[in-house]
Amino acid sequence: MKKFELTEETKTVNGTILHQIRALIDIERFGVIVGDLGGWLEKEENLSHSGDGWVFDNGWVFDNGRVFDNGRVFDNGRVFDNGRVFDNGQVFGNGWVFDDGQVFGDGRVFGNGWVLGDGSVFDDGWVFGDGSVFGNGRVFDNGRVFGDGQVFGNGWVFGDGSVFGDGSVFGDEKFSEGVRK
Repeated sequence: MKKFELTEETKTVNGTILHQIRALIDIERFGVIVGDLGGWLEKEENLSHSGDGWVFDNGWVFDNGRVFDNGRVFDNGRVFDNGRVFDNGQVFGNGWVFDDGQVFGDGRVFGNGWVLGDGSVFDDGWVFGDGSVFGNGRVFDNGRVFGDGQVFGNGWVFGDGSVFGDGSVFGDEKFSEGVRK
């Protein structure tokens, strides 16, 4: 059974036509009811019909971006260029997931955070406030990256680790305690 349809309401972004979606079923977990308008997709494949995943209000998913399981995109979140949001991942507040980036397992990307280039945010990891994760970087297990902090090149931030300001974690470094700025 389909959970949404593409409407005739469209907007063009950099030459790509996005369609607003309309719920065809209730998604109780997120308070979506039949007939509710959602966010914007380029094509039906951008949002799975299975699971409770949803794109809300001004969230956009396009190119080969995908939202599935219980992933959510809302409040100006963007998922594109092979970005993936699933398994309770959230992208919102101008967060972007693209270029093979992934957000899952209660991970959150928001506040101008970016996840790209095979970066992953999961298990309650957060990337926000202009933080970025890329180049196989990982943020998980309550790790935080924000305020221009960067994680890349197989670096990990997890546990009680926070990276911000000019701070970075890269190479094969594993950062789990304290603050790097």
